[in-house]
Amino acid sequence: MSNKDKHTIFKDKVFRRYIYAYLITQINTWMIPALTPILLNKHFGIGKELAFSLGLQWLPSILLGPLTATLIKRWGPHKMYVFVMFFYSIVLALLPFTSNLSHIQLLIFVLGIGQAIASPSSLTLRAYVIPKGMEVAGNSIIIGIQRLSKIIGPLFAGLLIMFVSVEHSFIISAILCYPSILALLAIPLNKHDKKDNRKNKIKFIFQSILTFLVYDKLLLGLFITAIGYTITLGALRIYLLSLAELLGESEQIYSFLLASQGFGALIGAVLSQNIIIKLQRRISLTKIYALVSILEGFTLLLINFNDNVGFVITVLIVASVFETLAFVSYFTILQKRISKEDQGIFNSITMPIIDSSYLIGVIMMGFIINRYSLSIILCIVVSTTILTVFAFIKTFFQIDDSDLASTKKIG
Repeated sequence: MSNKDKHTIFKDKVFRRYIYAYLITQINTWMIPALTPILLNKHFGIGKELAFSLGLQWLPSILLGPLTATLIKRWGPHKMYVFVMFFYSIVLALLPFTSNLSHIQLLIFVLGIGQAIASPSSLTLRAYVIPKGMEVAGNSIIIGIQRLSKIIGPLFAGLLIMFVSVEHSFIISAILCYPSILALLAIPLNKHDKKDNRKNKIKFIFQSILTFLVYDKLLLGLFITAIGYTITLGALRIYLLSLAELLGESEQIYSFLLASQGFGALIGAVLSQNIIIKLQRRISLTKIYALVSILEGFTLLLINFNDNVGFVITVLIVASVFETLAFVSYFTILQKRISKEDQGIFNSITMPIIDSSYLIGVIMMGFIINRYSLSIILCIVVSTTILTVFAFIKTFFQIDDSDLASTKKIG
């Protein structure tokens, strides 16, 4: 990212307040996965109670897509995001005060409901806070914060547990919600907070999304390729664990492999704006998305040619750089292609399906992990990314940057 663009975008007051809120929220969000298993293990040990309880947090994201879309469409992403952060703080503060399994599971499920609303609300709100014409810069900064928080959040949670109890750590996590709320409240309310009083909203939303995807091949291509990539992502986690066992000290090597992915993604977030802007002088953003997605897939296949730990880590770092470039391109295209008012609908319906694809990848690995060699398994894992991109390659290469704002509004 160039210093000029970096300073320019941070001069925007609305974007600056959103980033401040987003940074705290993301760090807090990544503290929860570190704190919750420790709390459950303290009360119930490692077993089915722990696994089932953790799974409850992800269930609402899969089930509540249409309802989430209705809420965001009616009240706007800004109001919903503020409400959910306040809601989140109360639930986090209640968790340490019970040791009853059903109470803890209920609170974790309620946290999942908050997460199911917060994710698409925050994603939709980006369209309003990123200055027009600076989508690449804004998305680069946001994805950089995501990757950095994924590292800082668990580390901060670990440090808290060292100095205070896990119960007090949850209280601190609850308190951290309020600086985010204050920053979000400081963002001026805009037209996205208008209510939508249309009747039969859920039916309307499903019809709108189907129409949207049928008549806009670019959006359909983005949606399908996102599903393909997420299947790869879920399967890759299991593949890397199997690879780590093959290479030696599985737990240590597996942690290094995951850390290398995070490190590569962080490098990609830092470099993405400069790379994408330079590439856009020659090719369109849709072509960039297709090319870096394919490059990520083929880069991962290099692991089949050398099982040296250092080589595998290097490959994962490079592949993660391509992954981040694809992410930045993907969100920038969506923000340009879909009207601000309708991004809440699109995100709320498509995100649960994309999240479910992660589970498909994990389940797929359960069927093939003991049937084929790791080399064949890697080819199968990567194929879902490469083949879905190739299926829409003609669409990605036909559309220029000047065409990105040509789609109709939903409804």
